[in-house]
Amino acid sequence: MFRIASISLFTAYIFLLQFITTSQIGPDWEIPYAILKKSRLMLVVGLLFVIISGVLVLISYKSFDKYRISIKVIYISLIIIALGIIGLGLGGVFYQLPIRFPMLSSTIKYVFWPGLIISFVLLVKLLVGSATYH
Repeated sequence: MFRIASISLFTAYIFLLQFITTSQIGPDWEIPYAILKKSRLMLVVGLLFVIISGVLVLISYKSFDKYRISIKVIYISLIIIALGIIGLGLGGVFYQLPIRFPMLSSTIKYVFWPGLIISFVLLVKLLVGSATYH
């Protein structure tokens, strides 16, 4: 179950990273409705995958207890970061970046591929770590 939860969390990160990059597209002061609609959909789908991942870990809590502490720390920190992104996304912080912080907004446009590579490396670490017990 932990492997499925890890894959679900990785899928959530794909949608959340796509949400971050999509929310920075458009003119500096106005967000087109199509972009807003697409990015909100990605945020909701990412939230659903985070919830699925959390529920799967809670269902198999006894098997989660047997993994190494480093695996638990990676998984819990990924969940906290994902919930932070979702909270900021629901609060509209990412949509205000082009107005308030244009340099940060122009940098965040390119976060998808590096974020995807880092998420994949952590997924591999979780999958390999879940195959070995302490």
